[in-house]
Amino acid sequence: MENTYYHLEFYKIIDLIKNECHSNAGKLITAQISPLKDKKIKLQKINLIGELQKLSIHGYNYLFENLSDLTELLIEWKHNSYSFEEFQPIIHCVSIANLISSDLDNFTDFPIFRRKVAKLSAYHYLEKRFNEIFSPEGEVLDSASKALFAIRKRKRQLRENIVKELGGIQRDQQWENFIQEKIITNRDDRYVILLKEGATGFMDGISHGRSGSQSSVYFEPKQVVGLNNELNKLDSDEKREIYRIFCEYSQQIFDVKDQIYENSKILGEMDSEFATARFSNRIMASIPEFVDEPYIELIKARHPLLIIQFKDFQKVIPFNLKLGHENKILLISGPNTGGKTITLKTIGLLTLMAHSGLPVPCDSYSKIGCYDKVYADIGDNQSIESYLSSFSAHIKNISEMLDNGDENTLVLVDEIGSATDPEQGSALAQAVLEKLVSQKVTGIITTHYTALKIFAEQSDSCVNASMQFDSKSHQPTFQFQFGMPGHSFAIEIAARLGISEDVIAKAKLLAGNQSVELTHLLAKITEEKKKLSQASYQFELKTRLLEQRIKEHETKTDEMEAQKKKLLREAVLKANDEFVHIQKELIREIDEIRKLNREEKKQKLEDVLRKATHIQSELHDQADSLIAHKNSMLTNEKIDIGSIVWLKKLDTLATVMEINKDIAKVDMNGIFFNVPLTNLILQQAKNQPQEVLVSNKNVGDKPTAKLELKVLGLTFDEAIPLIDEFIDNAIVNRLNRIRIVHGKGTGILRKKIRAWLKKNKRVTDFFAPPPEAGGDGVTVVCVS
Repeated sequence: MENTYYHLEFYKIIDLIKNECHSNAGKLITAQISPLKDKKIKLQKINLIGELQKLSIHGYNYLFENLSDLTELLIEWKHNSYSFEEFQPIIHCVSIANLISSDLDNFTDFPIFRRKVAKLSAYHYLEKRFNEIFSPEGEVLDSASKALFAIRKRKRQLRENIVKELGGIQRDQQWENFIQEKIITNRDDRYVILLKEGATGFMDGISHGRSGSQSSVYFEPKQVVGLNNELNKLDSDEKREIYRIFCEYSQQIFDVKDQIYENSKILGEMDSEFATARFSNRIMASIPEFVDEPYIELIKARHPLLIIQFKDFQKVIPFNLKLGHENKILLISGPNTGGKTITLKTIGLLTLMAHSGLPVPCDSYSKIGCYDKVYADIGDNQSIESYLSSFSAHIKNISEMLDNGDENTLVLVDEIGSATDPEQGSALAQAVLEKLVSQKVTGIITTHYTALKIFAEQSDSCVNASMQFDSKSHQPTFQFQFGMPGHSFAIEIAARLGISEDVIAKAKLLAGNQSVELTHLLAKITEEKKKLSQASYQFELKTRLLEQRIKEHETKTDEMEAQKKKLLREAVLKANDEFVHIQKELIREIDEIRKLNREEKKQKLEDVLRKATHIQSELHDQADSLIAHKNSMLTNEKIDIGSIVWLKKLDTLATVMEINKDIAKVDMNGIFFNVPLTNLILQQAKNQPQEVLVSNKNVGDKPTAKLELKVLGLTFDEAIPLIDEFIDNAIVNRLNRIRIVHGKGTGILRKKIRAWLKKNKRVTDFFAPPPEAGGDGVTVVCVS
């Protein structure tokens, strides 16, 4: 695996994280980061880093720079007391643990980190006692104990008395001729004055030697001997009291040394984990989903080292990849400098990072499968020590893959079968590829060999892919295309890089018709695939539109059927009322007729008949008017291009686009199809003025969404309505990530906005981007 780490530059990721650490303890732990076998531990670690990413954005960045290894001081210590220099690293550890523990209640939304913080033991009394005993410079303070305070108070009084007594002697005129210099100094821990040589016999006291010039005598007058004796005794008392304080304080530490030592290990881990979180935020890393099968699905994947190199996340072109279900091995081809090796390294590196518990720069919907082993062979790995050639080193790596490969193995091979005779290299590469297929490994392999491209096209377990190349500009696009083999374009690239035209022409001639035909075939296949993709997209779009139209039509039909039943019932009830009324009228008139004579009966019957005929005529007129209303726009005018017509079978309107004999091509809301003219009813002629209709087209349309909102110079109360609407528009338009530019300034507006975002249920996450993208002057908001 060491070879794989080297090839995929995993160690560079570790070095970048180490640079983010504050302490040597954190760096040592970071250096041990590697893929984890236990899925539970792996998930716990990567989710912990995810929590710390958010905490870092919220301002929880603790300083671990004073953290050090306490093994010697706590575990191996054999003395009774520590000195200030030995107390200091212990108390630094205690202080950091106390600080983090005091924030425990703020970590309710971060359960994994909260459980880790809960393991810390807080010893605030030790930190407080340290500050009572020592000044920042390490001097023992009077506040260390009452006894020490009393001793030092008495010492100050004694010094004042001694200085006062010696000063009086120096000012006394009877001793003026004996004083060498009017200064008070200290000799052998006793306060003395300077007398002239030979003057000691005139004053009672004790001599403490001569000066270097032998012209002066250090003399302790009798008046201060007792005071100096008491002062010396107090010096000894002070040292004993300080030693007692140190021993007592050391014992307090000894009583909890195991817990403090455990704190130091947890804090070292935290230093490494916070460093990882800061690095993850720099590369905009997310936590992928882990699946219990050998499968990779990367969405918008980017190489982390390129992000660091370019100092801009957006400058690194992302790619998507699915591999492991139907297709186990991906064969990437295409031009040199087209991005094949970078794509290969990105896939391998992101897999190693995820299995090591590190977030990766891809969409959070990405999936990383369970791979027990990852093998890589990339570039020239010639070993000088073992005198291996490039090809030998290449074969050694391939042999290791073949010996250990199984369905839970991921292999990455750059330019398989290279560094040897092309014909034999191609044959060897195909044999290796067939073996890997039989072992059911998941693999990504780059090649220029045509035979391998053909094999991948014919194999159910392999799939071709290519790094795209613009044949017109002869420039790579660095775009990853799944499902199509690529051409090397070696001659074209050589021409672009300055090889003379006669050499290029000769190369094309030597390449032969087969190579030219293959190039043309690949170009043709690519073009056909583009057309097919466009046609498929248009078909799917029209199908969705048609399905939507059918659904609307069915809904409308159901509504009309319900309305029809309602109207029919109302009509039946109304007709029944009319018939009852007419029946009553007829009965009344029949009774009247019976009372009349023959002539009168005849005349009355004629009147009733006329009345009935009139009623029948009115009913017919109403029926005709209804039919005329329904077909009010039916005319015998000629249907022409541009006419608006009614489609009988679809019961909807359309516009005539073309007419070919008896067939018309119509446009129904963007859907074009041919229908017979007999199925059309003219609704509005081409040149007729169009009726002005009130359209509800804009009702329910999505509001315009922006990716960035600037609230610079606004107060919090002025900014919040704008931010609220900004988030609503983003959600409606399915924008997952937006930016709020509030500036740095005093930081008040930023804090209030982020506090508001934290309480907003529509916001899933927010953070400050890297300094080059605005830093603390910008808040990136994730919504759902």
